[in-house]
Formats: sequence, structure tokens, C-alpha cells
Amino acid sequence: MEDIVEAMILVEDCTKAFVRDLTPEIRRLVRLHQERFDKCYDGNCRESNMAILREAYNDGCARRWYCSLKRAADSVVKQYLSIRKSKKELFDFDAGEIGDRGCEIDIETWRDDEVINWESEED
Repeated sequence: MEDIVEAMILVEDCTKAFVRDLTPEIRRLVRLHQERFDKCYDGNCRESNMAILREAYNDGCARRWYCSLKRAADSVVKQYLSIRKSKKELFDFDAGEIGDRGCEIDIETWRDDEVINWESEED
């Protein structure tokens, strides 16, 4: 049971990391164009996966919980990897030298860009 609780907390923490801190001005603009924003920024899938995961946890069905955990975690990892890929490609088509970008964005090459291997049995 302890491992299940820890897994739930890890997925919840990862999901929360995608919530943006928006200034009041940005929130106002988002609200004015909410429908367009929702089409471009799909957090609903992530939220829906988390709701299903919590429901499976509360039901106590281990198989349903595990499948829901995989779906929720894979969704978060997929979004994370998409963000990483975009960050790496940000300057791909800039003219000039690499050092002549006008700003510096750390693409964190040391980070792991792999999907979760659900077949692995790590301790």
C-alpha cells in the first residue's frame, strides 16, 4: 500500500508541475480568449487522467489503478518530452553563430528524454 501512495504522490506532483504561474494580466487575456486557449493548451486530458486515477485508487481495484497510473504517467511524460523537444529546437533555424542568439536558454542536455519503461523492475 505504501508504494501505491508514493506512486500517487509522484504522479500528482508531476502533474502540478505543468500548472503555469500566470500574472493577473495574462490571466485576463486567457479569460478573454478562453476557447482559443483551451484548444491550444490541452490540460484537460491530464486532468481527466488524474480524475480516473483517483477514482481507481478510491475503488481499491489494483488492476484498474495500475492501468490508470500508467495512462496518467505516460500522458505527463509525453507532454514533458514535447516541451523538451520544442526547447531544443527553439534556435534550429536562427541565422548566425550559436553564441549570437541574444539570449541563453539551458536545454539541460543532462536530463533523461526517455519514456517510462513499464517492464523494468527497479527497486
